[in-house]
Amino acid sequence: MSPAHSVYCSRCSMKDYTLKISTPDGDAFSGSALSLSVRGTEGELGILAGHAPFVTAVVPCRCRLIEADGTERSFSCGGGLLCVAPSGKSPEVSLLSSRISFES
Repeated sequence: MSPAHSVYCSRCSMKDYTLKISTPDGDAFSGSALSLSVRGTEGELGILAGHAPFVTAVVPCRCRLIEADGTERSFSCGGGLLCVAPSGKSPEVSLLSSRISFES
């Protein structure tokens, strides 16, 4: 867990949600997340647990994922579609993209 995340979470009670990131080649990520940051057609989006349901286009961008255990991961997205389902549905958040490349 990163120091910044530890400090931030000591002041809050962040909840996790189910996230699935998929490409035509298969799932790039499937698990629990605290946060997902992407760029939609209208600008930057930050998705936390309990976000209002919606669907939007995602433009090619660099994205950031914070997994439920606090691990921060960056990846590039070739554009696609982001769907936030009502709470309780699984997965609650889906990112479908033509290309996903996680950084080492």
